[in-house]
Amino acid sequence: MSKASHGVASAQRSKLRRPSRELVTRVISAVVLICLVAVETLIGGWLFLQFLCVAAAIAFWEWNSMTIKRLEPGATSFAVKLLLALPTALVLSLLVAQAAPLTAYIAAGLAWVVLAIALISWRSPSGRRKRNIAWHLMGIPYITLPFIAIWAIRETPVSGLLTLFFVFIVVWTTDTAAYFVGRKFQGPKLAPAISPGKTWSGAIGGLLGAILVGGSLALWLGGQHQIAFILLVVAAMSVGSQIGDLMESAVKRRSGVKDSGRLIPGHGGVLDRIDGLMFAVVIAFASQTVNSICLDQTPGYEGRAGLFCAQLSDLELESSSSGDAS
Repeated sequence: MSKASHGVASAQRSKLRRPSRELVTRVISAVVLICLVAVETLIGGWLFLQFLCVAAAIAFWEWNSMTIKRLEPGATSFAVKLLLALPTALVLSLLVAQAAPLTAYIAAGLAWVVLAIALISWRSPSGRRKRNIAWHLMGIPYITLPFIAIWAIRETPVSGLLTLFFVFIVVWTTDTAAYFVGRKFQGPKLAPAISPGKTWSGAIGGLLGAILVGGSLALWLGGQHQIAFILLVVAAMSVGSQIGDLMESAVKRRSGVKDSGRLIPGHGGVLDRIDGLMFAVVIAFASQTVNSICLDQTPGYEGRAGLFCAQLSDLELESSSSGDAS
């Protein structure tokens, strides 16, 4: 074999090995992340709150790094970015602790917006100030609301832990089913200008996979009492998850970056891993709020809260009835 042929063969072998190494890195990172999130979610309480605060601050740092452009370089700009990233964690911590009345949060929020606008204006070139300010302000609800929803769901009495894991499973199932179905069937692109790899077949596969897994899990948990409602919520979460994925892809494309960050080997940044969860968890929290309000007006269900509270309440009612009968 000539040296040229040997060189070509070596290059081909290295290309074959590279994807396998990347896949191994992605799998190891995914396993570690799943274990970390699962353990933190199970523990709950103060430790889970701090975990969310750190994740929120990192996510907002990544958002600002992608969207706020052409800040004057130097240590001062780094300090400005850090200050802009921290408030989401502080707001989350204070809100869930209920350490002050709502008016105090509104006043603090307005004061922070004024300070953030001043900081961004100070370090941004004149032609970029308005766009930098607009992107930062959009990032505040985009980052903060999902983390507040995660905490609120986890702290819901009776069914909070169950509901949060249910949301995780629906989002992961949507992502996995969309990936494999899309690769298998290909077909028309879902949004080629935003994410060329996503197809309509993958989107439909992700939705059907989420409905199948979510519906089966709900029935196994005793959710036949509300199966139509839960399936509707699962479908909404699945669609919301895919919209969240597309939205972050659009932001990255507009910003000219491949990943939101480089914190997680093989996966990019925190936002790259939770983009689908951002919309889905807010939908789940809104759904369980509606469910709780409706059930609160139904005799026997007063004071219950959560997405799965109806079947849990029924089980408790049946148990108490059998106890009284005996």
